[in-house]
Amino acid sequence: MSLRLNFTEFPDGPPPDKWADAPVKMANSENDPGTQWRIEAGKLTSDPTLPERSASYYSSPKLDAPITVIGARWIFIPKGETNSGAVGIIISDRVLRPPFPLHLSVTSTKWTYGVWAPVVKGKRDPTLQTIKSGNFDPPLNEDGTTPYEVQVTIKDAQAELKLPNGETQVITDQRIAEWPGRYGTFEAWARNGQTDARIGFTEIWAEAR
Repeated sequence: MSLRLNFTEFPDGPPPDKWADAPVKMANSENDPGTQWRIEAGKLTSDPTLPERSASYYSSPKLDAPITVIGARWIFIPKGETNSGAVGIIISDRVLRPPFPLHLSVTSTKWTYGVWAPVVKGKRDPTLQTIKSGNFDPPLNEDGTTPYEVQVTIKDAQAELKLPNGETQVITDQRIAEWPGRYGTFEAWARNGQTDARIGFTEIWAEAR
């Protein structure tokens, strides 16, 4: 099963609430209406308004098997002088509910791959555990026009990352195999909603092979 959504095909306005004729789930920071998704000039984007952390999430329908390939194409839309605006890609078997075998974050200056353990009743909620990260030198452009792409291919306990600077990274961790998921979630995140670059997704995809 393969799902692909090209936002350049949609007019400005509310984002599609279905993907391949199945409903998607959207979520955003409740205290900032600007984090609600919308289509703007062929891009799925949001526009945070507060000087604090914020996030917007767009989750795929449930695939018929665990996701083995997931990726996105986007641009960084300049807004201020900080560079923590990030693309996030998550795999889970319940929408935005750990465990996550993949939690990938990409800013204009760095990338981070992590996993998130399941919630266990009676124990403190787990947090994101970084497995590997790296810097972009030179940084990616935050110019509103340069397209970037990232794709992750998962096989057993291994994840192969094709990063937006053309670099490939291979990550091995048994938890990647132990926590397969059939939902893909795409995130726009900001540390400071007033000054971090916005994320404009032009295309997203997920496959179960």
